Amino acid sequence: MARTLTKLTPIALALLLAGCGTLGNAVRSFDDPVVTKPTLKNETKLKEPATGAITVAVYNFRDMTGQRKSSQVIASLSSAVTQGADAYLVKSLQEVGDGKWFKVLERGGLDNLVKERQLIRQMRELYQGKDAQPLPPMLFAGMLIEGGIIGYDSNTMSGGSGARILGIGATTQYQQDEVTISLRAVSVATGEVLVTVNTSKTVISFMDKSGVLRFYDAGTAALELETGSATNESMNKAVQMAIHKAVIALIEEGARKGHWAYKADPVAKTEEKKNELVQKDPTPKDATERASSPQQSVVSETVATNAVDSSGAAILSRSSDTTVRKGKTTDWVNVRVSKDQHSEKILNLKPDTEIEILDEDKQHYKVRVQDKEGYLVKKLITVQ
Repeated sequence: MARTLTKLTPIALALLLAGCGTLGNAVRSFDDPVVTKPTLKNETKLKEPATGAITVAVYNFRDMTGQRKSSQVIASLSSAVTQGADAYLVKSLQEVGDGKWFKVLERGGLDNLVKERQLIRQMRELYQGKDAQPLPPMLFAGMLIEGGIIGYDSNTMSGGSGARILGIGATTQYQQDEVTISLRAVSVATGEVLVTVNTSKTVISFMDKSGVLRFYDAGTAALELETGSATNESMNKAVQMAIHKAVIALIEEGARKGHWAYKADPVAKTEEKKNELVQKDPTPKDATERASSPQQSVVSETVATNAVDSSGAAILSRSSDTTVRKGKTTDWVNVRVSKDQHSEKILNLKPDTEIEILDEDKQHYKVRVQDKEGYLVKKLITVQ
């Protein structure tokens, strides 16, 4: 009887260990995507664009790594990352900022689209003749979104730990991979690369394993059992998350460089209005003095063309101020021929460049610098 119990004891321990190994597989959390530059804000704080949705086109978003799935048994022909990342990019462009930032045009299946339009036009002309209704023109993009998956580093970090006592033990192993995304915005009008960002995302894999090794029957027989489980983060999910963060980084960096702007906050508008230059109406005290000095009267009337805000205070009109206002740039900024963010670039000014302010509206200054006149974004200028 004692010998029978001795044989059953290792088996019972092995079954118990297997159950504990399955139930003890802890849920692990994976890290968030890491943006190399710049540091991103939370997407929920992403403001709306000032000029409405930007029309963009995505032709392809390729896998540039050439990496294959790692295998210690056979030479795998499967790619390590997805070959359809452009679908993730289009989805992110449509959804970022509640879908208010980009209007995405179909370019991946452009050949099919053109053929279908030709078929519709031919059928209408065949059955309706000269009175055939033409198709509306196709939209064209002002900006291209280019880039791809530029890096896949396998086994960048690996390790584990384990312990065994009296033939019973458990081990834990982990491995870390990393995928890198590059995204850039290109102006169709000039071919200039407006913004380039890179993002990276780690891909974590864990494996927990437990085992039993016991000798019985006077050391003439051995019993060995193992159980375990592995958790592998989805590579496709990692690519999708990295692309989405890259789109957000593209918007942040483009706004910082002045290629587009955020919609002004109503509270910010109120504060800006309170901070404007306020002065009293410089009208002469005596009407007789006005009549005796015609030249001074004309000058006074010119200076006195002030706007009046809701509180009744007179605000000096920018267009009637004869004093030349000056300012300095707070960051790199482009001076363009018009207020359009895709218009021709005249100059690229470095920080602390002095400028003369000629005119302004809610979002732009008309300036003179280096004997050239153009427009730039107001938020990148400090008025002296």
